[in-house]
Amino acid sequence: MDFNNRFLERVRIPGLAVEAGEFYDVRDALSKDIAIYRYKKKEPLLWVVFMGGTGTGKSTLFNALCSATISAAGMERPTTAAPVMYVHAKHSLDNTFHFSNPVSGEESTPSHAPTAVKGLIIFEHDRDEIDHLVMVDTPDLDSIDGENRRMAQDLYRLADLIIFVTSQEKYADEIPSRTFGRVKKEGMPYFFLFNKADPAATRDEIIDFFRNRGMELDGDRICFIPYTPAPSVQTIAGQEAFSGFAARFFETVRKETLPDFLDERRHRRRARLRHSIDSFLDLVERENGAAERWLHQIDALFEEQGSVLFRPFEAHFKRDNEGHIRQEIRKIYSRYDILSKPRHYIKQLVLAPLRLLGLRERGADHVRRKDLARIQKQADITPILSAISATNRRVLETLSPGTPGAPFSEALHRDTLAFSDKEVRDRIERLQEGLIEWLEAKFRELARGIPKYKEVGIYSTAILWGGLILSFEIVLLGGIGFIEAALDSFLAPLVTKGSVSLFAYREIQAIAREMDARYRKGVLEILEEQKQRYASLLEPFLIREEMIRELKELKTELGS
Repeated sequence: MDFNNRFLERVRIPGLAVEAGEFYDVRDALSKDIAIYRYKKKEPLLWVVFMGGTGTGKSTLFNALCSATISAAGMERPTTAAPVMYVHAKHSLDNTFHFSNPVSGEESTPSHAPTAVKGLIIFEHDRDEIDHLVMVDTPDLDSIDGENRRMAQDLYRLADLIIFVTSQEKYADEIPSRTFGRVKKEGMPYFFLFNKADPAATRDEIIDFFRNRGMELDGDRICFIPYTPAPSVQTIAGQEAFSGFAARFFETVRKETLPDFLDERRHRRRARLRHSIDSFLDLVERENGAAERWLHQIDALFEEQGSVLFRPFEAHFKRDNEGHIRQEIRKIYSRYDILSKPRHYIKQLVLAPLRLLGLRERGADHVRRKDLARIQKQADITPILSAISATNRRVLETLSPGTPGAPFSEALHRDTLAFSDKEVRDRIERLQEGLIEWLEAKFRELARGIPKYKEVGIYSTAILWGGLILSFEIVLLGGIGFIEAALDSFLAPLVTKGSVSLFAYREIQAIAREMDARYRKGVLEILEEQKQRYASLLEPFLIREEMIRELKELKTELGS
């Protein structure tokens, strides 16, 4: 049933605090109740709804009360495969209600009524004495067809008065009895028709049966209709028991009492709707709170992983690369330490100025690029892969909703959500390429500021490049935290006390620190992107504040 009220149907939840099935049941019921409330404010009609189990003779009694052969009746079960409505022609209900296939029937010609249709069958009449009534025969409560049961429950929500039909062989059945229990609990006006009654059965026996199950029957609303071999509109209407019921029914729903009757029903419906809104908003508050906590948890999880991500790098550096880096420091230092081997450098005195002033052999840029590519290739990103894999595993183990089949749970477990090793490698490779380009640009900028006549020392472009490439290797191979020590051991012996020398020394330190920070930031951005993939999944499930506000405004409209 669609009552032109769709805003709640868009609401979904991740199922972090509330069972999804429970939430959607409450949501759908509230959506229908809101639509019914708004509809019944505009249409002051009294809805009389026949309900009962399969084979109770419900449709035959419906026809008899309407004094017309309308709803199909027979031995085939279930007989009523779609709701059948008997309504005055001046009410255009087919435009208000949307079943899959609303069909107009013709009074007194049941062969024209397509009872197999999954929709609403409307029979119109011109009887002014009952133009204030909408009389409906519903599908069987215990139908094996779930859609039939759903339509019966939807029509129950519209009812202002229930005519509950049971029979000698069906009155103890669970599903119809449960529905009648709801009628009693909610204070719905009703008539209780016990059809096909066995003459040996006593009125007190039936009343005691329901009393023992917590349902006290109103004796004035019970009618026992004897068994009839070939029931029809005429034979049923001619029975004293049925005619007595019909008289009490039409006295109860006469036009003169309609305003008071509907006012009382509106009062109860408003109270129930306020309660439904409160129940729904309680579920919303619990779920929104859980969603907010979930976002905090995933933030904390990734922040924790980011803080410990580089520890494996440092352990790896200490184990495998610290000695290697120290050797490189010594090699670079000895290459430019002209005081340690004076005799060796005597024959190089002529060439030294050219070499140390940056006049290196052709292809120096190519050699530098080759050095950087070699270091890039040696970089081990296994700790990064392991960290992201471990984080993804923790998300699924600790942050998945309790209901495995929930849409949010299924979204979290999608194969495409977690980064693959290839995606991580591609991002790290792009990050390292960016560092190479940035380092080369920095070196060219720094080298341009060195006059060719400067003395041997820190100003040599060769020594500058040695320091920068060493920094690059330390960063990529995991020597984070060792940059300062490595640069100090390499640069300090070569730095003079002049302010210009100190400036150059500080420039290299600054570049090394910035390169370290850029690499850290780039690696952490991969983690951040993975986190955002998870966080973005929650967005469609968050319940909007404007929807909550609209429900609260409706509750205010309903009054206290």
